[in-house]
Amino acid sequence: MPRLISGETRDRVVRLYDNGKGPSIRELARKFHVSYSTMRTALVEAGVTMRPSGSQSKTAS
Repeated sequence: MPRLISGETRDRVVRLYDNGKGPSIRELARKFHVSYSTMRTALVEAGVTMRPSGSQSKTAS
C-alpha cells in the first residue's frame, strides 16, 4: 500500500512546489519519503499546476 501524504504535509508540499522556484517533484518525494507518483498525485489533487519537466530553458542573450 502506498504511503499517503497527510493534509498538513500536503499543504507544506504545495507551498514549496507551487512558488515556481521550489524543488522538483522528485526532490520533494525524496525529502518526504514517498514515491514520485505519490507526490505528483498529491500535487495534482491539490490543484497545483505542474511545471514543465526537465531543466528550465534559458533565454538567448
